[in-house]
Amino acid sequence: MTLLIKNANVLEQGLVDVLIEEDKIKAIGTELDSTNMEVVDAKGQFLFPGLLIFMFIYVNQVVNQRRQLSLVQ
Repeated sequence: MTLLIKNANVLEQGLVDVLIEEDKIKAIGTELDSTNMEVVDAKGQFLFPGLLIFMFIYVNQVVNQRRQLSLVQ
């Protein structure tokens, strides 16, 4: 799964986008391309490097639940 976390306040980086592919951070920057991936707007939220994997797992579970609900309806 590819996930883009946009507008996250990352320590020592400021407001940035974080691209995650295959459970690994692939890029950190601004205005990263979000084509063909799940996007989470983290505006007003802090993203801590040690908690990133935990957040990814949580977001992945939420996205999967949404997909399942949309298939049922």
